[in-house]
Amino acid sequence: MTRLILISALLLSACARTPGGIEADSVSSSNFDLYSCNEMQVRAVEIETELADAVDNQRGLVMLDTVATLGMLPVFSTALSEDDEAIARLRGERIAIQQARQERGCRG
Repeated sequence: MTRLILISALLLSACARTPGGIEADSVSSSNFDLYSCNEMQVRAVEIETELADAVDNQRGLVMLDTVATLGMLPVFSTALSEDDEAIARLRGERIAIQQARQERGCRG
């Protein structure tokens, strides 16, 4: 029982946040005022690709952090906050571009 409590405490002390726990930044749809519908569609695809990459990286960091924590090894990852910030920014941009496309009446 003590071992289970220790393992649980170690897992909870891991530094990297799961991608699902990272909220979107607030991004204004007005950032896309100068974009055409086609340009917004292209940028939306780019955002989805960048976001998928950032989420994959974050999942890897979570796994590395968990393994290191279970092994009681020090984890020195300066990329943790950078990945969190990228995911939050990209999620905010995704919402903003969807709003901008809807406001403009873009199809697709």
